[in-house]
Amino acid sequence: MKLLSKIEWSWDYAYFSKISQLLQLQEKNIYTYINRKTYMFSDKQEINVYFSEENINFLEINYAVFYDTENLSNDEYAEKIDEYYDKFENDTLLIGELLGKPLFNGEAFAVGFPEDQDANWLALWNINNARLMIQHKNEARELPIRLALVIAPN
Repeated sequence: MKLLSKIEWSWDYAYFSKISQLLQLQEKNIYTYINRKTYMFSDKQEINVYFSEENINFLEINYAVFYDTENLSNDEYAEKIDEYYDKFENDTLLIGELLGKPLFNGEAFAVGFPEDQDANWLALWNINNARLMIQHKNEARELPIRLALVIAPN
């Protein structure tokens, strides 16, 4: 987290090679989508880079994911969402110890929620020409419940 907060972020795709060297990213060829490239970060952690034309839109690291949502009862599903919300809150506190109180911490329809983000809950800090966010996402019943670290332009 400290390394991410010290990078002078530039959102030009050409500059990304410098960031990828600093983070020691290696492109992973398992999946490339129209506007997303997947890189390997550390040993087993993937980082997704979303881009358009010559700019990076945001980087996303899904660091906690529960895939088997379809096999849960409605009560179990609600409990799993609560479990991930508790993790979200705990992670927000831990990051807050390093970066200070978040500028925003709330749910999707709260005043101040970033319009360009898609999450159920989000905590946001400003760092060196970027927004660092922890996001709790569960877009649909058949999709994974996940926590993501997102870095996007200010």
